[in-house]
Amino acid sequence: MTFEPPEAARGPGSSAAAMRIRRALRCHIGVKEGHVRIGDLVQATGVNRRLLRYYEEQGLLHPARLANGYREYAESDVVAVRAIRTLLAAGLPTAVIATFLHCVHDQDEPVVPRACPTVISHLRQERARITETINRLETSQRELDALLATALR
Repeated sequence: MTFEPPEAARGPGSSAAAMRIRRALRCHIGVKEGHVRIGDLVQATGVNRRLLRYYEEQGLLHPARLANGYREYAESDVVAVRAIRTLLAAGLPTAVIATFLHCVHDQDEPVVPRACPTVISHLRQERARITETINRLETSQRELDALLATALR
């Protein structure tokens, strides 16, 4: 039996998609209930092996190692990888994500609970950093516009 990725590719954030992933993973030969191998996690999340290993190096994922050296991930790592991708897309570095990933819970989207006060602080700092970067880029853009205007006269 080959593992066919469920139609979660269309909407991996949905609860129904998560259920399809769990069902498909449980049916996959050699996978214990609640545990998945790296290839299954790749197919379930769309994230490549190198990135999953990088997340492990950064302390974001903690797969068990089998006697043969294979990584064995928990089903909850599907949710964790989705949250990691969302937080990275928001501009947060992996070092910051590692400090509060345990606070992120998933239903349909990653949710940041108020129970982790450092989360809000990190999100605000990252927003301020991005705002500063945007301001610098806008200044650079105005300078380039002035140079172009001068050059085109």
